[in-house]
Amino acid sequence: SSDLVSRIREDISPVHTIQMFSSWNSEFMEGWKVNVGIRPIWISSLSTIPDLQPRANLQWSFNDQTQFFVGFARLIQDYHYVPSPGFVGQNDLLFAPSELLPVERSETLYLGWNQNLSKLNTSINTEIYYRRFDNLVGLLPGTSLLSPFEDLGDVLITGKGESYGLSIAAEGSVNKLEWTTNINLSKTTRQFDEINFGETHPSKFDRPVVWQMDLRYALSNRWVLNSAFSLSSSHLITIPEGRQVGVIFPPEPQFGIRNEYLIIS
Repeated sequence: SSDLVSRIREDISPVHTIQMFSSWNSEFMEGWKVNVGIRPIWISSLSTIPDLQPRANLQWSFNDQTQFFVGFARLIQDYHYVPSPGFVGQNDLLFAPSELLPVERSETLYLGWNQNLSKLNTSINTEIYYRRFDNLVGLLPGTSLLSPFEDLGDVLITGKGESYGLSIAAEGSVNKLEWTTNINLSKTTRQFDEINFGETHPSKFDRPVVWQMDLRYALSNRWVLNSAFSLSSSHLITIPEGRQVGVIFPPEPQFGIRNEYLIIS
């Protein structure tokens, strides 16, 4: 509606960003490599000095076949993703950061191992990571952008989150057959004071298990046969466990723990 659009425009202004990136690479010792970079970002909707997004990666080559690495990265998000149930069905909205919606930040620490098995024409990459999110934005439970409110501050809430996991990627070839596979085991959580009694709950985007497999077989110089397989854990949802019946008002559903149930895939 025009009233909804005017409220959004009043509280959230358009955003423009200016970003630059500078990096430095060096092999300071035999077998040791370092990469350091920084990306300043200035967001027009915030009257502050530019934020800094540093990143660093250290790699040690044990030999020609084996490398170990560790790294850190900080990311500034120049928009907020807000799922909005009930807004013309299910639409997901993007808002610019402002004094009402602080900029979203994430910090990631990762370490891993690369192994090249030349005799088997196979390479393996293994990585574990931990990521922290700050200033995540969501909607107050039981509301949508079509609900009556004076300004966005009445229905928007901020929280934090965590994600950690293991990723294993491999690729190789056997005669005319080439293959790649990727397995991700992870857990992603969110915490809002206004949701789930302030306790941590699984994120809507939590995918504990994701496995992908791609095959490519060369029948001839002109014909190639491709095959792909993907397995992903189910979507998390919150469902009503009962309802409260009133004398005057219609029955009100009572919901269980946030994102406790999996939709069968």
